[in-house]
Amino acid sequence: METYHDIPSITCYPSPIRSLDTLSSELLEDSRGAVYLMNSDGTIPSPDLETKVRVYWNAQFFFAVFQGRFLELRTAHSQPIDPKTGKTFSLWEHSDVYEMFIGMNTRAQRRYKEFQVGPDSRRLDIDVDSRNNEVKGDFKWLSGFRCKSLVDKSKSQWDCVMEIPWKAFGANYETKGEWNVNFCRASGRFHGDELLSWSPMGSGAKIFHQPDKFGRIVFQR
Repeated sequence: METYHDIPSITCYPSPIRSLDTLSSELLEDSRGAVYLMNSDGTIPSPDLETKVRVYWNAQFFFAVFQGRFLELRTAHSQPIDPKTGKTFSLWEHSDVYEMFIGMNTRAQRRYKEFQVGPDSRRLDIDVDSRNNEVKGDFKWLSGFRCKSLVDKSKSQWDCVMEIPWKAFGANYETKGEWNVNFCRASGRFHGDELLSWSPMGSGAKIFHQPDKFGRIVFQR
């Protein structure tokens, strides 16, 4: 029988900012609750790819902060941005991406939301159904999420903040149930010469779409 000790956990703290519009160094410099991404097989990645993630909440939004090192970054600058949705479809095929997979009771229900952000702040959000050993994504779904990438080439540092309104989930930090999540990073050619994840995924097709291996969020109120 599965216990909480078998599931990695991340603490979600009250946010020091109200929204991306008030983004400050306070959020990026906060060190509370940081978790580190591993290679997909669970080994420690190269220091050149060290990546950490922290999460925060307030009454309006859920925030995820990614901070990673890099040797080089690939962007989807040649790909169109959809004028109706603001999304760059197939972003992961053309760009390095930070990715988050999140939902309520996802380990059991196998339904979750996927968020991707590139180094140039291009974005993609998907409503995913992975029941019956299939991965079906609704690319028309609109979450209302916003993001901001900050790249410092002199320090080889790529920071990213995702801001997701609670209405995207139809639930919030007070809703009863377990929030499940995984944080991932794909660097290099087509979905990655390097694949990193917080909760190790192993290998194979649709590698990140394994909700039974997602961790859980503990909200500090």
